Amino acid sequence: MKLSILLFIPVFYFNYSSSNAQIASGKEITLILNCNMEFDIISGRFDPNEDTLKVLGSFNHWEKHDKLTVSDLDTNIYTVVKRVSVLPNSRIFYFYYYQDSLKLMRQSYHLYTFCLSNEILGQDSVEINKYYSYAGNGDISLPNSIIQIKVDLNNAKDKLGNSFFNVESVAMIGPAPFLSLPEEGWPDSNGDSLFYLNDSGIIGDEVVGDGIWSSFLHLQREYLYHNTVYRYTVNYGLETNNGTNNNETLLSTDHHFYIPSNYNITDSLFATVRDTFGVMGKSELKNVVITKVENKIKNYNYDFKLYNNYPNPFNPSTKIKYTIPTVETHSDATVQLKIYDVLGREVEILVNKEQIPGNYEVKFNVSKLSSGVYFYKLQVGKFSDVKKMVLMR
Repeated sequence: MKLSILLFIPVFYFNYSSSNAQIASGKEITLILNCNMEFDIISGRFDPNEDTLKVLGSFNHWEKHDKLTVSDLDTNIYTVVKRVSVLPNSRIFYFYYYQDSLKLMRQSYHLYTFCLSNEILGQDSVEINKYYSYAGNGDISLPNSIIQIKVDLNNAKDKLGNSFFNVESVAMIGPAPFLSLPEEGWPDSNGDSLFYLNDSGIIGDEVVGDGIWSSFLHLQREYLYHNTVYRYTVNYGLETNNGTNNNETLLSTDHHFYIPSNYNITDSLFATVRDTFGVMGKSELKNVVITKVENKIKNYNYDFKLYNNYPNPFNPSTKIKYTIPTVETHSDATVQLKIYDVLGREVEILVNKEQIPGNYEVKFNVSKLSSGVYFYKLQVGKFSDVKKMVLMR
């Protein structure tokens, strides 16, 4: 199989305080990391028979490269279980990568983060589910389009002109779905969904500790021709954010960039954007590389499919995935996904709308339901399928 070879330097530096990156003494909790490799397996980028998936992060002190193994419930999902000691309201940072039989590495373009709130630490374990790659409307045949984001935080000041005592984290925020726009007031609870950058020499960052925070931003194909609008935030949800999460500017303006007009959606795009924190306006794309690529699996078709929910049994939430075929004979269709109890009574409607072909995932949060067996039913036109799940309080 063919792999993109990335330079991987096993030396890591994080500009975070010990309470937010390096896990010290604190509460013992079981950390369950699940990584869904579905799109990489289908596209041929990841070979389950030859490649090894690993994870590296603050929870293993950026030293131990933990191997993930195939889940018993879903062969697309790889998992690792760690018992770690954490501090209240600390954050863990981590990324996935995999190696082939020749030990060549393919590093994920996603630096993930998760806040260990007091509520979460009230549990004995926490489970985090992520995709290694994203398909975007189910079409895995299109190539990656990547923007290398860089922002200069040297001598950075907040929107009131105050310096930051310590830059512990930097995130990029915007209205596009591949970013995240916090709710009104930019509450701390939205911190887990943000797109984070790093100054640690990994995932798009070139020099450790130089004050230039960076990452690789994946652009979803349906938004490639749009104006990408965004802001940065320093120390989101931390006491060191100078009193507000929305701390870059008082101006009614943002950063923004455009994709080149000669870019074709089936091409592979790579470019770099370099910003300075607090200096708003249009950002020019630099080092633009557009590569014509052959769509090797453009005829890949799906059937209607309802997957087993995960986890199962579950408490307090589970995820349900389903597929709407991408073949030409299926246009937009009204999709219904409903939950029933053992007596056949409808207890909740999760989906009831038209959806284009593709892969979908819905989270089912339980609030007032009691323990027991429930059923979820997918109905699209003449197609229907029902599966069972178990809620354990």
